[in-house]
Amino acid sequence: MMESWKVALLLAFFAPSVLTYKTYNGYKVLRVGPVEMDYFEAFAELEHDPRFDFWSRPRLGNDNLVMVSGDELSDLTKKLIKLDIEFSIFIDDVGPTVSKEIKEHEFLKSITRETNSRNITFERFMEFAEIQAYIDEMHSAYPNLTAVVDLETTFQGRQIRALHLSNGPGKRMVMMDCALHAREWMAPPVCLKTIMELLDNYNVNKELLDLADWWIVPVANPDGYVYSFEKDRFWRKNRKINFPSPCLGVDPNRNYDFYWGGENVSDPCSLTYPGTGPFSEKESRAVGNQLLAQSGNIAIYLAIHSYGELIVYPWGYTTDPPPNAAELHATGKEAAAAVFAHRGMEYTTGTSAGLLYPQFGAADDFALGVANVPYSYTWELPGGGTGGFNPPASDIIPVVTETWDGIKSMIRRATAARE
Repeated sequence: MMESWKVALLLAFFAPSVLTYKTYNGYKVLRVGPVEMDYFEAFAELEHDPRFDFWSRPRLGNDNLVMVSGDELSDLTKKLIKLDIEFSIFIDDVGPTVSKEIKEHEFLKSITRETNSRNITFERFMEFAEIQAYIDEMHSAYPNLTAVVDLETTFQGRQIRALHLSNGPGKRMVMMDCALHAREWMAPPVCLKTIMELLDNYNVNKELLDLADWWIVPVANPDGYVYSFEKDRFWRKNRKINFPSPCLGVDPNRNYDFYWGGENVSDPCSLTYPGTGPFSEKESRAVGNQLLAQSGNIAIYLAIHSYGELIVYPWGYTTDPPPNAAELHATGKEAAAAVFAHRGMEYTTGTSAGLLYPQFGAADDFALGVANVPYSYTWELPGGGTGGFNPPASDIIPVVTETWDGIKSMIRRATAARE
């Protein structure tokens, strides 16, 4: 137990950073690219600079959106000019965008009235406490099909909670988590839609519980998720104190024990800071320990993120494909086709490092490379709104509906396969 005077000192040290909601007035978003191979590596290195917020991982041959404060705009543009990379202003002032989104959320929260028997809504983005309450409610409603599992207690004392769904023993497992990156608000509705479909629509979807047990974490980064609602819309990491640095947080999706630290990022202020060592963070351990505990029994692992319209699979640490790349690709393409059938949303399928820039210590790589999960994916949901991270609440239902069909496609194929 840390002495009380140390706790008080830490609170005093960090208190100024959490007094008000961050307005982002004067911040701009640049549309950068397309970035070609000759300059891509140097451009991608900018992702680790804490002054520049990449709204999706650097992508070769495509436009990239990068947010920067007005004070740092000149330095970023100088670097891009030096690299001979084209850019333009995409959002001139992020402040009004953030203000509008928060006002919309509060308005919808004040008027939302659930129209079904479950305490869930897809008319707005649900907050963490509401999601936890929904998990408990579903367990109470379906005690014979569910178990609530508290996996870890976060740095700030919140529970990382999984709902385990099973209609009988002897089956392989589907493992799924959402919102490992806090600001990706579209991810939890996908996990919640999955839970609702499997339980409230059990008669329709019984086949999917006959095929596998399901293990679902709707919010894998509770502290960060809460902070993104209460203080900073674009907060990505967890809320771990990195004393003596004034910068909080670790990127949980760089913290898994598989090629950890390969990007050589040591600055806690970086949005991609991987922590002090592999599995130093509760968020990565919560899922990683379960992957290891069920090693050999997991049919498929799905990490739900946003945004990018991508279904990616390992490896992230190298452009070399895994041994089962052909099957991973075919399964991803089949899921993308199921999504496309709804409203023409096009997903791209490929390896993480092949489509994007290499990353190290990622969950999907760990699942395949260490936990021996044969089908391992990161699903990057569609963006929306003015830049990607602020899709309107009206996008929730179309996104979760089409994604559910893609997930069903994946599960059927993965559970039918035998290693």
